[in-house]
Amino acid sequence: MTDAADADGRPRAGGPAEPQAPPDPVAQARLTPRQQSVLELSRQGLAPVEIARTLGLSGTVVRDCLAQIRRKMALARRRAQGVGPPEGRRRNEGAGPT
Repeated sequence: MTDAADADGRPRAGGPAEPQAPPDPVAQARLTPRQQSVLELSRQGLAPVEIARTLGLSGTVVRDCLAQIRRKMALARRRAQGVGPPEGRRRNEGAGPT
């Protein structure tokens, strides 16, 4: 046999490795249960006012949740690319009084 697969079709050790999927920014963003609910409804196409009605929240809370989700997902994507602050470090951490 000259290809990189065994008789049962599985790749042999040392054969071409399958590319790994990039990390999921949503999973890495560590969203709260409320943020996960808001995100799911947003992905279903609901407007913020509809999400607020569905979850029994104010429109302001939903808008704030969406903003937090965007920030967390952007940070998770930057971390996955090796850019941005290390895990658990905040922007002003360690800054003394001015």
